[in-house]
Amino acid sequence: LNETDIFSRDIFASIMSLKEKGALNEASIKSLAEITEKSFSNNTAIANIVELSDIKKTSADTLEQRKVYLKKIDSLLTSYEERGLGKEFTVFAEYYENAETTSLATLMPISTTYENMSKELALIETPQPMLILHRDFINNTHKLSVAIKNISQIDTNGILGATGFSQYKEQSTEFTRIIRVYAELLAQHDIL
Repeated sequence: LNETDIFSRDIFASIMSLKEKGALNEASIKSLAEITEKSFSNNTAIANIVELSDIKKTSADTLEQRKVYLKKIDSLLTSYEERGLGKEFTVFAEYYENAETTSLATLMPISTTYENMSKELALIETPQPMLILHRDFINNTHKLSVAIKNISQIDTNGILGATGFSQYKEQSTEFTRIIRVYAELLAQHDIL
C-alpha cells in the first residue's frame, strides 16, 4: 500500500468509527480535517545527510584556499546545470499545461542529478568560514532530489506527490538563498 491508500483507509476507518459511535457530526469532521492537515504539514521534513563534522576541511583558511574552493563550487554548478539541474521547471510547466503524465518520468533523472551533485559536493574540502554554508548546500541538494522524486509519483501516489511539491517549494527557496550567498562570495573574491 502506498501513502494514498493508507491515508484513504485510515480516513474511512475514522469516519466509520465516528458513525458507529453516533459522533459523526460537523464538529468531528472539522476536527478530523484539522488533524489531517497537521499530519500532512508534519510529514514534509527530509532528514539531513551530513553534519558539520562530516565536512572535509582545508588545512588552513587562506584567501587562496577560499578562491580554490569557490572556483570548485562555480565549476560544479556549471557542470550540473549542463546535466539537467533546474530542468524540473520545464517538466512542471508541461505537466500543468497539458496534464502530461509521461513528462513526470523525466523527473527521475533530474532527481538523480541533484543527488549526484550532493555526493560530489561532499568530496570538496571547505575553508572553515564556509563550512555551514557548504553543509547546507549538500543537505539542500539532497532534499531537492527527494522532493523531485516524490513529485514524480503524483499520479500513482497523490499524497506523496503533493508532499513532494510542498518539500520542493521549501527546498527551492533555500537553494536560491544558498546560490545568492555563493554569488556574493564569488564576486567578493573576484571570481565572477
